[in-house]
Amino acid sequence: MRWGVLEGRRGVVHIASLSREQTGLKCGCVCSGCGGRLQAVNAGRQQDYHSAPNFLGQFFRHDTGIQREGCLSAAARMAALELLVNHDELDLPAPAVQSTHNGLYGDAC
Repeated sequence: MRWGVLEGRRGVVHIASLSREQTGLKCGCVCSGCGGRLQAVNAGRQQDYHSAPNFLGQFFRHDTGIQREGCLSAAARMAALELLVNHDELDLPAPAVQSTHNGLYGDAC
């Protein structure tokens, strides 16, 4: 999970925007799906640290270690709304499969 909700201000935050001092429970974030406390893992690490072997990346995890079924989809919806509303953009993954379809008159599109 890369997005969390700031507990006090109810603002949306991406893991990459946190400083090293905000790692762990110091981030003050909660899950948008279940409202559980989140820990920031590897927050504020330098870019060269990310290229180290076996690096898991920056992410949020639940403090209890238990993530509910709807937590990831709630975080994805929250991230999409944040990008759309505040940045006028929506970041979509590249298509996994490319294909053509025949239109109404038999033309490939």
